[in-house]
Amino acid sequence: MTRSVRALRMRLAGTEAYAAVGLAAVAVGAGVVYNPLIAVAAAAVVFGALTVDRLGRVAVATVMVASLPWLVVFGNVLPPLLKTFAAAAAAGAFFVTARPDLSRSGAGLVFKVGLVLFFAPVGLSLLRNGGGAQLTEAAKYIVFPTMAFALVGMTRSGDCTVIRTWGFRSAVAALTAQLMIGLAGLGGVSAFYHSGERLGFASAHDIALLAVAVAGGAAVARLPFRHMLVVLGVATLVTLQTGVRSALVGLIALALLAAWFARGYRVRWLAAIAAVVVFAFATGATDVIANRLAHSRQTGEFATFATAGSGRGEIWTAALRYYAGSPAPDIVAGTGLRTTTRIEDAAIGEALVGHSDVVQVLVELGLVGIGGLLLMWGAVIRRTTDPIVFVPIIAFALLNGTLEYTAPLVVGLALSIPRGPREPEMANERDLAAATATEVA
Repeated sequence: MTRSVRALRMRLAGTEAYAAVGLAAVAVGAGVVYNPLIAVAAAAVVFGALTVDRLGRVAVATVMVASLPWLVVFGNVLPPLLKTFAAAAAAGAFFVTARPDLSRSGAGLVFKVGLVLFFAPVGLSLLRNGGGAQLTEAAKYIVFPTMAFALVGMTRSGDCTVIRTWGFRSAVAALTAQLMIGLAGLGGVSAFYHSGERLGFASAHDIALLAVAVAGGAAVARLPFRHMLVVLGVATLVTLQTGVRSALVGLIALALLAAWFARGYRVRWLAAIAAVVVFAFATGATDVIANRLAHSRQTGEFATFATAGSGRGEIWTAALRYYAGSPAPDIVAGTGLRTTTRIEDAAIGEALVGHSDVVQVLVELGLVGIGGLLLMWGAVIRRTTDPIVFVPIIAFALLNGTLEYTAPLVVGLALSIPRGPREPEMANERDLAAATATEVA
């Protein structure tokens, strides 16, 4: 009887495989005729499904999350949207691995309300204007809620801890490579702020967000002192190399709060902070920030609100003034995806993003959207065991914006999972089926 059941299962599995291959062939053929992107997407789905079946969900999600830091380091020499698509795929893989169930979470109801409020104006905006730029922005806006959903409702914490561990190791290795690239003077040098910053082949804000996210992950990883010192040192030096001041604000806030709230290891934290600061000054790593501050004093950057923060005051003022003068429906549901760039182009002559998640979401998605974003963040913070991990990410979100930088955001959120022993869970459905068959036999 058992052999008959096994044979039936194998035949059904083979039938499903043939059906999937047939459908994939039809999709690829249709894509070649109508749109090559459909063919590429269909091939990617088939390849992904086969990879998951072969390696298991945990292994695939781990590889996808661990690859993101390297896409950040070499982002400027890769296709422009590769990081966005890779981050979305990694977030989806993380979601599947986590198997979230919001009914088991005390913050589940809050998150559900936030999710609906956030995506309602997104959907309305796409109905009004669903062009390529709007679809790209919507794809970016999906990444954070997907990761937040997985974190709030996570039921497979052991598997997610594996992703966190290898994602952290990969991120530290990528930042070390970034530091070496900068010290060697490869790639972009003084090409963004013209203050001696060393960006290598990365985007300034992408790599800065990754660096502070890794620092936040190190703060909750309970590493041995020498390991924590190395990780914090690398993250700090890379942040200083970029010259991104909003990232530096996040690092300082993290250091102060970690030292203040540390229980049982405050002395270790203070010693690590002191060592990193001394090393940064001794090696001249602070020169980029010093050059930027000197340039700010010479140009009177902070003399007025409009020019403060590389013109952020003017950017925020233009966006908020336009929003305040909009019709009541736009106040409630926003002016639409990607309208911020149009507003800034008309006001200051540059098509810039909002440079703050609060400003950009409020303008584009209205009171409904910003309310949803804040509720989702609140649920994520409530669910985590050590909220200090989010300090540098939140600082970056307020002063620069994180929703546009999907790859480092996914890594930073994955690193918020508490470090702990892996739970005894099956790696994939194949292991479960094998175990069941053994029991029946």
